[in-house]
Amino acid sequence: RPARGRRRGGRGGLDERALAPEVHPGTKIGQLRAEVAEELGLRAGTPVVSGTNDGLAAVVGAGLMHLGRGVDVGGAAGGVGVSATAETAARVSAHVGGALWSGPAPTPFGDVRIIGGALGGTGLLLDEAITSAIARGARPETLMQEVANLPLGEFSGSSSTGERLSGVQRVRAAAEQGALAVEALLAPARAAGLPLDEMWLSGPATGATVGLHTTETQVPHGIRQMRADLLGVPVVVPRIAEAAAAGAAAIAGVGAGIYASLREAADLIAVVDQRIDPDPRSADAASSARERFLRE
Repeated sequence: RPARGRRRGGRGGLDERALAPEVHPGTKIGQLRAEVAEELGLRAGTPVVSGTNDGLAAVVGAGLMHLGRGVDVGGAAGGVGVSATAETAARVSAHVGGALWSGPAPTPFGDVRIIGGALGGTGLLLDEAITSAIARGARPETLMQEVANLPLGEFSGSSSTGERLSGVQRVRAAAEQGALAVEALLAPARAAGLPLDEMWLSGPATGATVGLHTTETQVPHGIRQMRADLLGVPVVVPRIAEAAAAGAAAIAGVGAGIYASLREAADLIAVVDQRIDPDPRSADAASSARERFLRE
């Protein structure tokens, strides 16, 4: 029990004086001590810099100071964020209510708001489908290429994960459902005027990079094309295909004095490696897949 007169924070009864002071991400808060540096195999005196959570790091790593840019973070659960003006964010939030959240971008990005939301295990479902397919005999060295060769929309929908499908078909269904979940999450906001000019991809769940379960060294083009077709906007594969890691590097660079500002760091780190436009020939199949996803 805290001593009399000691300040307590909220219902937890914690002494607020025990909390570290708040600092902005990218603030140098110390240096790596020699004994710790030796244990980690790093140089003594390396700056120790305050970081942030993975979601905000992805906002930085994908350069969301640019209005109308989104980032699909993939991950085990999945999530998405889109940059907008404060006026647009207020209008969209009033329309969609609690379906999406809205918050300020990092201060150096100016008066920019990030509108986004989380998904329920889309990346984990894809991982499970890939693991199951390999266990059932699919070849890890060609699995995703086989998935990419399958037709758009034929296996999407909640009923497409049944045992009647082959392992490769189930992976295709899970991959498409991950993209369709992002599209469905953002659809009400886009209908209310949220601009989405391009979607940056991050991590293996979105096709930005290869995953741990296969031995393929490159992501087949068809996987990324599928994402663009179902989202209905161009997708961007960044040079650093893990947006949160790129954002963490940008923040660390600011704290270490490599970059003059977080905006400069994001501009230099968020670099386009590949841009893929939706294929007009797939528009009908993509529209049917989106409608079926919403029904099921």
